[in-house]
Amino acid sequence: MTNNLKLRTLEKDDLTFLHKLFNSPDIMSYWFSESYMSMEHLKESFDKVKLQSVGGAH
Repeated sequence: MTNNLKLRTLEKDDLTFLHKLFNSPDIMSYWFSESYMSMEHLKESFDKVKLQSVGGAH
């Protein structure tokens, strides 16, 4: 465990790491969604959320 945990906004460069997590049955057994997510779906979801946050800022 670390005492130096830092939270930050998700960036597009993080998607490869997230893709590995979302496709790990051991990790996803603790989650409440599908255990498989294609990289394309992950990118689309990221872009959609990013557009909503930019649009909501105006």
